[in-house]
Amino acid sequence: MRWDGLMVCSGDWEPRQPQDFVHGVADKMVPPFTRPEPSDTFIPQCNIYSVNAIASVASANCAISDYNNGYSLQT
Repeated sequence: MRWDGLMVCSGDWEPRQPQDFVHGVADKMVPPFTRPEPSDTFIPQCNIYSVNAIASVASANCAISDYNNGYSLQT
């Protein structure tokens, strides 16, 4: 009788593979330290509308004084 329960002749008998008894070691997947997640930071971006010097369209640090490139928001 072989290790897997089969009855075999002596020519087909084989010992159990030693690798069947090897067990892996669990990896520690946690880093040694962590940082808190930072709060969201919103970065204003200049676009074709925000550079216009129009009060309802311009954005701070982006508008160019006395500038109108012809684009405006239609209301």
